[in-house]
Amino acid sequence: MSPKEAAALDERLDRFLADVTASLGRSERHHWAKIYVQGLLLEGGRKSIEPLAERMGGADVQSLRQFVGQSPWEVAQIQQQLAEKMVDLLAEPEVWMIDETSFPKAGDASVGVARQY
Repeated sequence: MSPKEAAALDERLDRFLADVTASLGRSERHHWAKIYVQGLLLEGGRKSIEPLAERMGGADVQSLRQFVGQSPWEVAQIQQQLAEKMVDLLAEPEVWMIDETSFPKAGDASVGVARQY
């Protein structure tokens, strides 16, 4: 995702993260959570702290390191909030995909057919 595309999604990201990061506590943690997620969404090969901070422009490497490595927030709570949010978003199927690429095997191998996946 380009920086321009990320800027266009800023309000949607705020709404998404509001529920997911509710258990973080201090406002600084909410700020750095958003910066971190934005950095992960941006184009670029490496997603470690230093390259991520460079892509974000103005992000403090030390603050991001502290947020990711030392902030006292519970990962399980964040994962639970994210799981609940995703269940709500994906509750109604909009598209069904049927992949008819399998066939019954006879024995341990299917002769003459290469592995598909």
